[in-house]
Order: sequence, then structure tokens, then C-alpha cells
Amino acid sequence: MARSTCTTASTAFALLCLLGCVAAANLADYVVPCKSKDPGLNECVRQAAQDIIVKGAKGIPELGIPVLDPAKVGKLELERNGALTMSLVFNNSTHYGLAGIKIRSASVDPRNNVYNFSVLIPHYVVSGEYDINGRVILLPINGRGQANLTFTNTEAEWSFSGVQEQRDGQTFLRLDKLVTRIHDDSPKRVQVHFDGLFGGNKLLGDTMNNFMNTNWKEITQQLKPSVDASFRRRILPVAQRIVSNFPLSQLFSDL
Repeated sequence: MARSTCTTASTAFALLCLLGCVAAANLADYVVPCKSKDPGLNECVRQAAQDIIVKGAKGIPELGIPVLDPAKVGKLELERNGALTMSLVFNNSTHYGLAGIKIRSASVDPRNNVYNFSVLIPHYVVSGEYDINGRVILLPINGRGQANLTFTNTEAEWSFSGVQEQRDGQTFLRLDKLVTRIHDDSPKRVQVHFDGLFGGNKLLGDTMNNFMNTNWKEITQQLKPSVDASFRRRILPVAQRIVSNFPLSQLFSDL
């Protein structure tokens, strides 16, 4: 379940990372650009990232930013084996809450191509069609229908790294790695509701929904490895695509 949140959060975090650090042509129309040698670089990047998330939540076509809040996601898949064995697929889901992202801090090293962010998503909602089959803490679960998942105060760390390459006589940043980590004590709360569980059996469905809402901490903890893998798969390609448009001399005007 947490994977859905993190999956859509991928687009937002990639864009805040890149555009927060970037000084592309006309970027000054959206944020205050930063310089790599500025003693206040980290705070400058943090503020720029926060500004671009707020301004970009409804999309900035000229910068290649899609609508982030609400965001439409065609298909999300989650599989987990172990104490929690589950296959969960969301189709045509809608995700709300990226406009509320808080960029808590940034730690960047442009010369060594490393960009780290600490972020908080205060309130995030995933709503859409689902198909689930498996076991939740020894209890069988299956069903399909409409689902609603709400995540409160999700904190995470994101670390992008890459290399510099020459293209058309200019130096570009190519991001080639992303490491993600959701905090151990995060999210602070998860609430779920699945319609149509067990073929529409209301008694069994209500019992399972109540069970998941009571045991959300254990369930979320089991899902975190899949959540991080989902982040990496979806965020990095978006980040790479955006960064490839700007030579390093535009990303940081003093490089």
C-alpha cells in the first residue's frame, strides 16, 4: 500500500531535486537560481526545490513538468513475499497531496554530482481501482474494486548521484543512481479502505479493513523494501530526462 504513495511521489521528488538545483534558461522566472560556491548553497537549493514544487504542482509545460497534484497513474504494481505475501495492482489511480511536500533540508555537492534531500509529505491520498491477492499477516486476502489509502507524515531521504559527460561541446550532468530510504518511524499513520474484498462479502471485507487499519504499522514495515524499489524505478528516469536538457553551466552558473 505504501508503494502507491511512494510511486507517485517519484515524479515530484525527481522534479524538486533537479529543478531545485538547476539554473536553466528562464529558471529565474520560477525560483531564485543558486551558485555552487555560495556558502548558503544547501539552503538556496532547499528553498528553490520548495518553490518549484509549489509552483509546479499544477504543471509547468515549458519545463516539462506534468500536473503533479492530482496526478494520474495508469498502473502500479506491488508484490511482497514473506510474513506479508501480496500482489496488489492499482489501475487508473489518482494521487493527491504532492503540492503539500515540505523540503526539510538539502545537501548537495555539484562538483561531485551528488544531490541529497530530506522530505516530508504531510498528507497523501491514493484512490482508484485495485486488484489484490495474497496473505496479510497469515490472513488470506483477495478482491477487486475501489480503494482509498491515506498516508500521514511520510518522511524520506533521497540521494541522486551521477557523472559529467560531454555533448555538443558542452558538459552535461547524467544522473545514473538513486538511493531512497523511508524513515523507520514513517509514515506516522496509514488508513485504508478496500471495497469489494472477498467477492463483495461485507462482513469479511469490513473485518479485513478493520484488521489492516489496526495493524497498519506492521503491514507498512513489511512493504518498505518494495516501496524503495518502486521509487528507484520511477524517479530516476524522470530525473535523467529533465537534466539532459540543461548543460552544467546552466545548472550552476559558476561552474
